[in-house]
Amino acid sequence: MNGISSVTDCPRPSQAHRVVTPEATAAVEAMVKDLKERRVDDCQELLKRFEAEGDGFLGRTVTGDEIWVHYHQPETEKASKAWRHTSSPKPKKFRIQPSAGKVMLPLFGMNEG
Repeated sequence: MNGISSVTDCPRPSQAHRVVTPEATAAVEAMVKDLKERRVDDCQELLKRFEAEGDGFLGRTVTGDEIWVHYHQPETEKASKAWRHTSSPKPKKFRIQPSAGKVMLPLFGMNEG
């Protein structure tokens, strides 16, 4: 059978090369730890400012979030009309898959405005 004697998956040129080593794992864990520590430091700084300034600080705080939103844009009846001669046969109706997509929607808000 084409000279193939093994059923195991052979490496392919387009296949990603992945190596998990203790060194790589330790490097990733160190990066995650640094990010967590930075987040804790930021939260502690925000808490100090709130304690010093009170509710006025919260009123000037901008918060943000993001969400994936699915959307659908159906074709309108007017857009689907086609010009034709009065003696031409009526066009046959058929179903078309409506266009749909997904976009990232960033949201920002303030207490005032």
